[in-house]
Amino acid sequence: MSAALLPLGVLALALFTRDPNRTNFIYDEQEALLANPYVRSITDRPPSMAWRRAFELDFWGRLPEATIGSYRPIPNLIWRGAWWITAQLRALGKSPDAQSPFLCHWVNVLLHGLVGAIFTACLFRFTRNRHLAWSAGAFFVAAAILTEAVSGVVGLADVACGLGVLCAVAALAMPMHLMPLGVFLACLFGLFSKETALVTLAVVPLAALVSSRTLHGHAPRIFARTAVSFGAAAAAFEGKPLPARAVGAFFR
Repeated sequence: MSAALLPLGVLALALFTRDPNRTNFIYDEQEALLANPYVRSITDRPPSMAWRRAFELDFWGRLPEATIGSYRPIPNLIWRGAWWITAQLRALGKSPDAQSPFLCHWVNVLLHGLVGAIFTACLFRFTRNRHLAWSAGAFFVAAAILTEAVSGVVGLADVACGLGVLCAVAALAMPMHLMPLGVFLACLFGLFSKETALVTLAVVPLAALVSSRTLHGHAPRIFARTAVSFGAAAAAFEGKPLPARAVGAFFR
């Protein structure tokens, strides 16, 4: 993966980076950033909301009683960090606008390159074909089927969800005693990024079924790995390591 990270990251930056001097907020970004009390509170002195509050709020920083129905704490945590960095750059005179969405947008692009690198690494592990893996990885990064997810700030949820799904698939290469934890954590990350991480319940065991012999030729244990990977993915959806009030509101 490390070999693919730099070239695919540069490719993503070259293709999808906005002009920092002409970047403004589209409608969804206004709701997700400008009107998000959790993200903006990081610039308060002192911050009026703790970092952990991300796990008690919805995608737009609203309480369960007023939720829009999307529970995605990972994007909120990342946006809050990017918002703080932007504010610090503004204070140092390095940023033209304290409320510029450029850094939040750039995070999407960088993560897209990372996802492409993990995709390339997974494909190489599964096929042992270097040319196929590199070609598919470059095409994946360049094509960006859902372009808005890469170039739009709100698309961070999609990119981070994809990262979680691919990390869960990559975890299948781990030894049997470590694989369940890797799959569980990756699925949990995907779930906390966007609800479409539900696909891991099918994708991960299917990937285990078809790749175990290639990844673990000496002891494939195909059906055992398939069953364990499914159980680990399902556990991420059943564990609910959140305050009961938030869980009840968002997952009913």
